[in-house]
Amino acid sequence: LGAGGGELRSRAGRRGRCSVAAFPTGSTPVVVRPVTPRRLRWRLWLMTLGHFVIDSNAALLFALLPLFVKELNINFAQAGALATLLLITSSVTQPLFGFVHDRQPMFPMSSAGLLLAGLAMGLTGFAMSYGQMVALVFAAGIGVAAFHPQAVAQAGHASAGNQEWGIALFFTGGSTGTGAMTLLIVPLASTFGPHATLVALIPAIIAAALFLRARSSWIRDAPKRPGSASAGASMRAVAVPLSALLSVSIFRSAVMTAYLTFLPTLIVVRTGSLALGAAALAAFLLAGSVGALLGGSAAHAFITHPVGPVCLNPR
Repeated sequence: LGAGGGELRSRAGRRGRCSVAAFPTGSTPVVVRPVTPRRLRWRLWLMTLGHFVIDSNAALLFALLPLFVKELNINFAQAGALATLLLITSSVTQPLFGFVHDRQPMFPMSSAGLLLAGLAMGLTGFAMSYGQMVALVFAAGIGVAAFHPQAVAQAGHASAGNQEWGIALFFTGGSTGTGAMTLLIVPLASTFGPHATLVALIPAIIAAALFLRARSSWIRDAPKRPGSASAGASMRAVAVPLSALLSVSIFRSAVMTAYLTFLPTLIVVRTGSLALGAAALAAFLLAGSVGALLGGSAAHAFITHPVGPVCLNPR
C-alpha cells in the first residue's frame, strides 16, 4: 500500500459501505476499492460455486468406482486405495498450499487448482491401467488441495458479521457439488461410456475463469501491527481446542471415506444398478448439505452452546 508504509483504517460509511484507505507517511492517502455488502455477498457465492465445482470432481471416482473396477480389472482393495489416495492427497497437502497463500495471497492458486483437478478427473475415463489411474487421482488431489486455502480465506472475509452461516454455506457447496455430479455422471456414463468423465472440464474452466476475473479484487487481510503475535504463537494459544477439532475431523473423514467409497459399490454388487448406487450416494451428500446449513445457523444463533457435539451425537 505504498513504499512509505503506514496505517490501515476501516471506516463505516453510509448504507453499510466500508471504505478501506491507506495513509502512507508523508504522502497522499490511497483509497482502495470500497468493500460493500453486495460485493461481500457476490464473493461468498463465488467461493461457494468454486467449492461446488472442485468437490464435484470426487463424484466421478465415487459414483463410477464399480465401472472402473470392471474396466481396469482391479479388486475392491485397489479401488478403495484410489479413494483413499484422493482424500489423503487433497487434505494432507493443504497446509503447504496455505503456507504459500499466506506469502503470495494474490497468486491464482484456487484457479490453478480448479483446472488441475478438473483436467485430471476428466481424464480418468481414459486411463488404460491402474498406474495411470493412480497418477490422475494423485494430480486431482493436489488440485483440490491447492484450491481450498485461498477459497476458504475469501469465504471467511466475505462472511464478515455472520461467519458461522457463511462458512456453512461455503462447505455446503462442496457436498452439494459432489451429490449433483453423482446424479449427472451416471446417465452420461451409461450413454457415452467411461469417456463421459470429460464433462468435468466444463465447470472447471468456467469456475477458473470467474476466479481469475475476481482475483484483482481479492479481499486482503489488514497488515499486522508491529509486535503482533506470529502465526505459530497464535496456534499455540489454541492448541488444545484445535487438536480436539482436528481429531474429530480425522475420525469423521475416515468414516466418510469408507462410506463414499463403498456405498455405491455395495449397492451395485447387490442390485446391479449403477443408477441406484449413485442415487443413494447423492441422497447422503445432499442430506449433509442441509445439515451443514442447519448447523451453521444453529452455531450463529447459539454461539456459546456446544452445537458440534450435539450434531456428532444426536442421542
